[in-house]
Amino acid sequence: MFTPTQPQGMMPGEGAAGLLLAGACDGGAVALLTPPEQVQDDATADVRRRDGARVLEALVERVLARADVASSDVAMIVADTGHRSRYVLELMEYASAAMRQRGGSADVVRVDATGGYSGIVSFVTALALASHYAVGRQAPVLCIANEVPGRRLAALVGPTV
Repeated sequence: MFTPTQPQGMMPGEGAAGLLLAGACDGGAVALLTPPEQVQDDATADVRRRDGARVLEALVERVLARADVASSDVAMIVADTGHRSRYVLELMEYASAAMRQRGGSADVVRVDATGGYSGIVSFVTALALASHYAVGRQAPVLCIANEVPGRRLAALVGPTV
């Protein structure tokens, strides 16, 4: 994002932030139910990792506990996941276990699958899309970032009451 310490900004991120703000102005306001939780380790450890779905599961459990929301109340997952098979499989393995009540992958949207890789900026775009779905479904939507090697983020977005 554009800041005094980063004067060049990242325009895709600025645009996604604008989408979040625009949603709040048109009567379809949303709330970030939890600040993003993060798991970060060395990117080389990420290459060796075989338990990515379990890492996501533990991360999401913390997010849901903080928001006091049951996993069965989550309407869908929006993620920044692109085409890299390791991260797609990680997300789908988690989703198929966690979203059994919703039909697994049918309720998973991947932002970078069509937009291409743009680093952590994609998570902001996923947040904007999650806010759209949260308003439309009137239910919390889980937002996950797993596209950046060595970093996993999760947040819960929901409609305001």
